Amino acid sequence: MSEGSSPRASRDTTWLRLLTIAIAWLALQQVLARYGAYLVPLSVARHLTLQTFLMIVQVVVTAAGLGLAAIVLRSLRRDMGIGLPSRWQASTILLSTPMLFVLASYVAIGIALPTLMEEIARGGAAVSQQNAGEFGRALKKDPVVLTVVWGVVFAPFAEELLFRGALWSAVASLTRRFERPREQKRDSLETFLEESAVQRAARAVWRWALQGGIATLFAAAVFGWMHADMKGGVGIVRVVSTTCLGLACGAARHVTGSVLAAVLVHFVFNLLSIGQTRRWWAVAGFSSLYGVSTLIMLVASLLAIALLVVWIARRSAQRRDAMAAAEES
Repeated sequence: MSEGSSPRASRDTTWLRLLTIAIAWLALQQVLARYGAYLVPLSVARHLTLQTFLMIVQVVVTAAGLGLAAIVLRSLRRDMGIGLPSRWQASTILLSTPMLFVLASYVAIGIALPTLMEEIARGGAAVSQQNAGEFGRALKKDPVVLTVVWGVVFAPFAEELLFRGALWSAVASLTRRFERPREQKRDSLETFLEESAVQRAARAVWRWALQGGIATLFAAAVFGWMHADMKGGVGIVRVVSTTCLGLACGAARHVTGSVLAAVLVHFVFNLLSIGQTRRWWAVAGFSSLYGVSTLIMLVASLLAIALLVVWIARRSAQRRDAMAAAEES
């Protein structure tokens, strides 16, 4: 038994249960997504679009995953973080996610730009459209209602329960086993003063990594890899942007303790992404800069400023309340 472990922690198998659920969930999703069409009668399959089929797969897989989790885990709320975020946390997510979308888009486009330029020089825009594959074409051509229901409602809920619910929680539960017990973490004032700023920063980073940072990075990497379903520059954009989204969802899960906070981030991100693909934000007077509408950039900037103002006002109110309580005491 390591120095930082305890008999109770060593007997806790929650991480192993969660990891088993995540692996089974991922495996079932991959099998049904690849081979599930063979289980559908031909008379029915003729009338199914790709998005409809994927939505059915997600419903079946999510129901199976949650059913397995309910049987194996002691508490879905505690072990997978299935609980509501606070109003302040939800408001912060709604105001900050548009700016996240803009930043993720430019990071993805910046990394893929050399490949995209080479493809355009070689074969024009048709090459990118071809690399997008059937899925990319479906996002543009399928009925709007179907695209929104699948991409904005079903996909965020199903994917976050898997990646930030089961997988993130499994890794976080495992890494937290290496934290020191609370009584050993409390250092004396003398020890604190003897430490350098670098040592304190390193200890804070290590604590962050064990409490959820490693889980956030790992789940985001797997999430990005699972979206490597397109070729060329378009594929690079998709993988990088979904990895950035995975990092943001993991951070929301870590900070709030709620997987539904990650669902909310995913919901707003996908809504903006689908609107970008369908050119909903192509409003007269607002051009596009490297494929990102300047309208979204303007709205994202205003929302970020509003969030900053609200945060400052909230902090000021908390300080006034603390000072008033101190004066009364």
